[in-house]
Amino acid sequence: MATYSSDSDNDLTPTSKLLGRQRPIHSVLGGGKVADILLWRDKRSSGAILIAVADTSKHSQRHITRYFIC
Repeated sequence: MATYSSDSDNDLTPTSKLLGRQRPIHSVLGGGKVADILLWRDKRSSGAILIAVADTSKHSQRHITRYFIC
């Protein structure tokens, strides 16, 4: 007797990707340098961007506080 894919229980097996995704997150994000930075694959660039954003945020917060206090 021939076995068909509809006869098997393959539909009930868990998928290998998280939450049943069909594509990796890296490819969803474009698969380039931006995806590498967002996923922390390029740690040096990711860290530099994080420090720059944190420093800018701190500077903006100080400026706003001075504006409202005076």
